[in-house]
Amino acid sequence: MAAEYLDIDLNFQHEVIAEMLRRERMIRDRANPFVMYDDLDFLDRFRLSKAGVIELMRIVGNHLDEGRRGIDIPPMMQLLVTLRYFATGSYLRLVGDSFGMHITTVSNIVKKVSRNIASQRAMYIHYPDERQRLNTQQQFFRLCRIPGIIGAIDCTHIPIISPGGQNAEIFRNRKGFFSVNVQGGLLLILACCKNSSVSEFYL
Repeated sequence: MAAEYLDIDLNFQHEVIAEMLRRERMIRDRANPFVMYDDLDFLDRFRLSKAGVIELMRIVGNHLDEGRRGIDIPPMMQLLVTLRYFATGSYLRLVGDSFGMHITTVSNIVKKVSRNIASQRAMYIHYPDERQRLNTQQQFFRLCRIPGIIGAIDCTHIPIISPGGQNAEIFRNRKGFFSVNVQGGLLLILACCKNSSVSEFYL
């Protein structure tokens, strides 16, 4: 009698767990960030607009396969996982949890997508020639009356999770949160017109 009850109870538990997993898989499959989030929420989570992600996908998508060992992860999902990792400064495991992926899968995706994005650098990062440098100096002089400027450097704080340990407070910035200070430069800036439009810039 007790054995029969245990068998029934265990079978019921297995059925409940199987149903929960089936529902979770359905929810996860339908969880499309482009549909789930409005434009502002999407930008907040991925640090790129929906149009920006689509454009980046156009550039790197052909270089992303759909995974190995029978795990089909569409190129767009790989890109979103990577952008989420970049945007949050979070741990791979936490990003994986939010997408329903194992930490190893997330690690492989981030590595692959990052390399593919970096491989396109020659299309977007280039240094000015002599004529462009002279033109930049002239435009900077017209803008701020300082001679000889060929570029400008700025920094931004990228939020991170506290690294922990004795030196964690080194990463706390003046605004009170943990961050890494990232530096970016503009080697050529064309002066802004009165209508605030900028026609060209070089990284």
